[in-house]
Amino acid sequence: MEMLVGIIVGVTTGILSSLIAWWISYRLLAPNVAFSPQLKKAKTENTKTGYYYQFKIGNLKKHTSAIDISLRSTLYLPDFPLAGVTNIYSIPTASTTIFELSPKKDGSTSWNRRLSLQINNKEFVKNFDKTYFSIGLKSLGESEMLTLEDLLSITPGAFIKIHASAANSYSGSRRLFKSKDYRLSDVVEGNYERFSLELKAGDTRNDYFKSSSEKDA
Repeated sequence: MEMLVGIIVGVTTGILSSLIAWWISYRLLAPNVAFSPQLKKAKTENTKTGYYYQFKIGNLKKHTSAIDISLRSTLYLPDFPLAGVTNIYSIPTASTTIFELSPKKDGSTSWNRRLSLQINNKEFVKNFDKTYFSIGLKSLGESEMLTLEDLLSITPGAFIKIHASAANSYSGSRRLFKSKDYRLSDVVEGNYERFSLELKAGDTRNDYFKSSSEKDA
C-alpha cells in the first residue's frame, strides 16, 4: 500500500513539476510580440501612387529582448474566384527579418519597428496576370499604381495578416505570433505614435523619426 501511495505521489509530483516548468517557459520566458491595430497610410514622393503603407511590430516584454524575428505578410481572398476557395498571396515587406527588438521601456522606441508593405513589387504584381483578376487591377500593377485599398477591395472578405516568429533573448524559447485580420477599414491615413503601437489618424506631419523602410517606400 505504501509503495502504491509513493508511486501516486511521485507521478503527481512529476506531472506538477512538468506543468510548472512548461508554464515558466511558455509564459515567463517566452517572447511577447504584438502588432499595430491599424495599417498606416502616409504620403510620400517615392512612389507613383503618392503613398506608402506600413504596419508596426513591438516587443511587449519589459526585461528581455525579442530576437531572431522572421516576418511574413499575406493577402487572403476568401471565396475568390469561386465560393469556398481562398486565394493566398505573400506580400513583400521592406525586410523579412529583425535581429532584435529591445525590452519595452518608457521613452524608448527601440522596442518597436515600422515596416513597409511593398505592394508594387514586380514579382508580387505578376500574381494579377491570372485571368480571373480584372484587367484594371493588372494594369494598375504594371504601372506601379496599385494601392492597398485596391487589394482589399478585390473581394468583400479580403484581409491581410502578418505572421511573426520570435525568440526570447534569455531562454531562446520561440513562439509564433499573428496579427489581427486587417481589412479595408483598418487602412488609416496618419502617423504612428512614437512610444506605442497606436496610430494617430489624420496626423500628416512629416515623421522626422523615419525608419529606413519608410525612406525606401
